[in-house]
This record gives sequence, C-alpha cells and structure tokens, in this order.
Amino acid sequence: MQQATYFMGLGGTGAMTLLYLKKRLLDYFGADEVGKYFQFLYLDTDQNELGRMRSRFEIEIKSYGNKFFNEDDEYLWLGGFVPRDQVAGYERYRVTPEKMPDEGKNVQTWIDDRAALFFSDQVLNMGADANRQLGRFCLMYHRNAVETRVNSGITSLVNITPDGTNQPEVRFVLIGSCCGGTGSSMFYDLLFMCNRIYRSKSKGAPRVNAVIYAPFDFIDRINDQGFGESFKQRYRINAWAFFEEIEHAFWDLIYSGKPNTERGRSILQNAFNPFDTSVRNYLETQSRRNRL
Repeated sequence: MQQATYFMGLGGTGAMTLLYLKKRLLDYFGADEVGKYFQFLYLDTDQNELGRMRSRFEIEIKSYGNKFFNEDDEYLWLGGFVPRDQVAGYERYRVTPEKMPDEGKNVQTWIDDRAALFFSDQVLNMGADANRQLGRFCLMYHRNAVETRVNSGITSLVNITPDGTNQPEVRFVLIGSCCGGTGSSMFYDLLFMCNRIYRSKSKGAPRVNAVIYAPFDFIDRINDQGFGESFKQRYRINAWAFFEEIEHAFWDLIYSGKPNTERGRSILQNAFNPFDTSVRNYLETQSRRNRL
C-alpha cells in the first residue's frame, strides 16, 4: 500500500516541477495506484503557464489523458480580477469599518499599503510579478475555491480504508520556489489551511514535506534568461522573507533547543504540524528582526 499523499505545486515553478514528478509516479506505480493514493493540486497566477504545461507534456497528456493532468479537478488559476480595484473596495470602508466584509478586515491586518500601490490596475493574468503581497492577495481573493479544492482532495485521501477500519495517515508535499511572488507568498498559508482542514477530518496531525527551490541557483538561472537587476533583487528579498516566516515559526526550537514560550510548547507538541499557530507575515518578521 502506498502512503496517501497530497502533492501541491505552488506557482509556475512548483506546478511544472510537480508535473515532472507526476510523470515519474505514473511510470513507476501506474495510473490506478496513482489515482487511488495520490492527490494533486496546481496553483498559479500566470495564465500563460498553463499553456506551457500543456506544451511541455503534450506526449504524456495524449498518453494518459486526464489521469496525467486533469485541469478541471487539479488546476486553479488565481488571477482573473483587478487587484487594485479590490483593494480600493476595502478602502471605502475606512470611515465605517464595522460594515467592512470579513475578508477586508483580514487583509488590512497584513497588507502593506505601500506595496498595494503597485498592484496592477488591469486584470491579472500574467503572474504576481515577483510581488509576495500580490501573490498572497490572489490566494485570499480565491480562498473559497482553493479551500473547496483542498477539502475535496483531503476527503478523498482520508476515506481510503485499506483494512476496512483505519484511516491512512496523509502526507502533504508542497513544491515551489522561495523567490517568486506566487509560490513563496502562499506556502505558509497553504500549510495552515491544510492543517485546519485535515484536523477536522482526522484524529491525527498531517505530516508535511516541503520541496523548495533555494534562492542562489534559482536566481542564477533567471540571470541566464536575461531578467533585469530590479527583478532579481525582488527575488532576493522574497527569499529572505520566505525563510524569515519559517524561522519565526520555529524560533524557540531553533535558537534555544527547548520551548520557552507557550508558542514554543505548542510547536513541540505538534512537531509535524507547527502551523496551527497564528499566521505570520513579512511585516511581522521584519519588525522582530529590527528589534534584535
């Protein structure tokens, strides 16, 4: 019996990598085993990336059909709206904050007003432009669709009962780059979402593995493709912020070796799943770094 696993490809890099992995899984285990024990989710903000995925794996799609890449069930495009208009809609409630929708209240707890000024005033269809705030905003905008898809995948996996009685332990594998605006920005929030949904359906805690493209080789590859220095600088900043978020979650255990705070004890008690603590973001971690 295979380990029930939910694979998620975040952003263009994560999605393309996951398709390569799925090809290997299909070749090794066969379509029936893969369909039974594995779930797949591809999340991206760049509509053009879908065409590149189809083109790159044209042979596999013809060979396996929907068993290789089922766009309706496995792929979610997180664009298709005007980000600046959406932010402006929340701004209208500043004089009557009690009337603001819940999602607007949530956004205002973490969004950087200065970063929001650079959000596109056109329909977003070509990615988050290496802007982590924009990538996270896209996840927030499409949160219901993402949660519905994640919930469906987890339900399928926890309902596998090989011996007729016991639920399998589900492993989550998240794949992405720490540099881009999409995958880097939603990594932490997706872990939080998976944890919450999985715990509502299973007595255990999810086991999580992450496959993250480290910054230096990734940026070198982008450099070979002729991207400008300003774009590479955003990648460097994104990578720093990404690892700051992760470091913040494990702060007590990394630097003290023991949980000295209530948050640290919570992390230790949920060693494979530290993401039921409150979600941290770039501004919070930056503030903590400045106080050290």
